[in-house]
Amino acid sequence: MLVDALATTVNPVDTFVRSGQFPTALSFPFVIGRDLVGVVAETGAEVSGFAPGDRVWCGSLGHDGRQG
Repeated sequence: MLVDALATTVNPVDTFVRSGQFPTALSFPFVIGRDLVGVVAETGAEVSGFAPGDRVWCGSLGHDGRQG
């Protein structure tokens, strides 16, 4: 699913990961970020429950080595 992000945050976990206080294996370059709100732009064939135009939010991105 591709989401057009409308707003993001600086989550406290982002600052901990970036500072090294929350040890997380990172491969560089690394895009920090955990939270966003936006609108679904496209969905793939395996995506169900979402359609282009749906408003969405997400969190926990950037945790455990996942890119934001």
